[in-house]
This record gives sequence, structure tokens and C-alpha cells, in this order.
Amino acid sequence: MTQSVTQYRFKTADLQVQRRTPGISAFVRVRNGETFLAEAVCSHLPFFDEIVIVYNQCTDSTPAIAQQLQARHPGKIRVFHYVDQVLPLGDPANANLPMDAPDSMANYSNFALACTKFTVATKLDDDHIAIPDRVAKLETLLRQRGCRLGQDMLCVSGFNLFQDADRLGVLAAAPLVGDGDHGYFEVSERTYFRNSARHEVFTHWHLSRRYVDITYLHGKYLKPEHGFGNYDLSRLPDSRFARKRAQFEQDHRVEPLKRVLQRYEKWPRWPGLARFMPSKWGIRWARACTLAEDAQGIDLEGVLDAARRSTLAA
Repeated sequence: MTQSVTQYRFKTADLQVQRRTPGISAFVRVRNGETFLAEAVCSHLPFFDEIVIVYNQCTDSTPAIAQQLQARHPGKIRVFHYVDQVLPLGDPANANLPMDAPDSMANYSNFALACTKFTVATKLDDDHIAIPDRVAKLETLLRQRGCRLGQDMLCVSGFNLFQDADRLGVLAAAPLVGDGDHGYFEVSERTYFRNSARHEVFTHWHLSRRYVDITYLHGKYLKPEHGFGNYDLSRLPDSRFARKRAQFEQDHRVEPLKRVLQRYEKWPRWPGLARFMPSKWGIRWARACTLAEDAQGIDLEGVLDAARRSTLAA
């Protein structure tokens, strides 16, 4: 059963750190995510102990899809309707909002995180399609560590997909997504989101962020409006996402994954240098050093087909 919440104001005590049990949680914040929500959730579900879905301002079938998923997996999926209207990412008004303002992206995100129950959590987007063997490998690592990460944050990345004519491939101008903003961390009273004019910011200064693997395919650019429909760009023409949309419209060439990986074949194999770089650049460096070898064998069509089958089997 979906629970509705309004006028919530986050406090770090809401994370209930002492009550958490060892396990892996994912939280999904979603607005009009009907295109891939079922695939994103069902492809990741076998590897997590729970997935929390929190939706906001939906005018499509997202609520119905979320409720169907919960009905199929009542022990692993919980659904919440965050009623207050959240300002979109890229709205400069976010920077002036208190962290606990009900209409702020940080407060919305913190509510979703606070709804999780297990020691390790990760932010899962509604258009992230799991590469099963990669997520399984990461799950094994987490459980070997007793779902305790301490000060480590294990960061993951994905490939941006796009369909050009009849060919599915990787977006040539921006093949990769995830350089420290997506990862697995142990929940503590220091792990929460705060506001900025650009986007919500996850507090990570106390964490050592380490790149782990490519674990998902990113379906954003396969969505209606190429995934830019939630940013209210008609109202916010100066938003950073308006610039991103313009860049995409200017260059949305598609390349086969094999050709993308060829760019990295001659990259120096010195991932250890990453620890001497600023966190985000270190993640990018470590990823580039290992990408050509690590991403071999990923079948884009196969992963998507497996995700679609997972929604039928769920």
C-alpha cells in the first residue's frame, strides 16, 4: 500500500542508524518514469534486500507501475508518494532553500534515504538498467564485508544509450555517466543530501570514494523528450539542463560499444594514480584505466532484453 507524506522535514535522527540491520537498500526518486521504472527495479531487485520507490508530481503511469511492483514483492518493495511539489534540478531557487524545506530536492532525497532500513544504501535512478553479472559481483563484495563499508563509498558508472535510426548504441559525445554521484555507502548521520543551485549534493567529504565497475546502462536519452522533460526548461531556459539538452541536440551520434572501448585501449594502466587526484577526477582516471578491459563482453541489446524479461518474471 502506498503511503503519502506531506510537509516532511528531514532530521539526521530520521536515518535511525542504530536500528539498521546488515543488508543492501536502494532508493528511487521518480517523476514520470514509466519508460524504464519496471526494468530498473526488477533488474536490480535480485541483488538488494529492498528497494524504496518515492514518486513526486507524476502525470504518467508511474504510480500504477510502482504499486504493481509493490504488490508483487511486498517484502522487498515499498512505495511512497511525496506530495509536496519539489523544485526541479537546475532551478537556482534550490540554493536558497533550507535543507529541510519540503519543496527542496535535498529534503525529498533525504526522505527517500530515511525510508531505507539496511546498513548499506545506494541511489538508484528510474532509468538505470542493471548489468546482472556486474551487480552480482558487487553484491558479493558487499556481503563479504558484512554490508559494512565504514568510510568507503564504492562508486559505479554506466553507459549512456541512444537509438539512432535502427541502431542502438552508446552516445558518442558522452558515452559514460557516473563519476562519483552513484555508489554504495554505509548510512550514518553524516550521509545526507543538501541543496545547491545545480543539483542536490550528497555529503561525502568524510568518505573515500573508489571506482568499482560499470554496473548499469543509462536509458535517459531513450525516454520521451530524451529525458529532459522533468527540468521545467520552458520556465528555466538558463538551467544547466537546458545547456545539456542543447549539447545533446547538437551532437547525438551513436557508436557501437566496441568502438567506444577502443578509445581507451591505449590509456595508461596506472589506476593507482587516482588516489593522488581530487575525488571526481580520480574516479574518472581509474575508470578510464580499466574500461577497455573491464567492459568487454557487455551486450547492450542482451542486457535490455534481460531487463524486459525480468519485469515479466517478477
